Amino acid sequence: MGTGPIHMSTETTFETSFTRRWKRPSRGFVLVVSVAMVGLFVAMGLPSLILPKFSDKPTSLNFQVRVIDDQGIPIMNANVFVGAASGQTDLEGRCELPQDYLAKGTKGLSGTCRLEGEMRVEAPGYISWRRSLPDLFGRNYDFFGKGTNLVKEVTLVR
Repeated sequence: MGTGPIHMSTETTFETSFTRRWKRPSRGFVLVVSVAMVGLFVAMGLPSLILPKFSDKPTSLNFQVRVIDDQGIPIMNANVFVGAASGQTDLEGRCELPQDYLAKGTKGLSGTCRLEGEMRVEAPGYISWRRSLPDLFGRNYDFFGKGTNLVKEVTLVR
């Protein structure tokens, strides 16, 4: 019987000493952590509130098209059409066509264009190629993240 009460008093002492070691954070510490958290949220959200947003601003996208045949040989003088713009390929089968699209976003943070229309490529002796721009690059093209050069290689077959 003498060992029972000693064991209980040891557990009680351990529990008491454990609860005594943990202290509630001081008001100053809580204040510093709170100010830091609020500052972090403000730093993340403030730029989107301060920077000017734009909508329906004309933005020029540069379509860089390379036209080759099914053996990988460049096709020169192929006609390339993107919306209302058109051009012909050079000796290396390349053609660049700038096209303006209405954009929206936040200056310095984001920018998207709504792509509509189609890209078409024709060359004598080859089957014409035609695809919609949303199928090729997406309906809402992120020019801020992906850049303003849209590159596409087109293979024409006879």
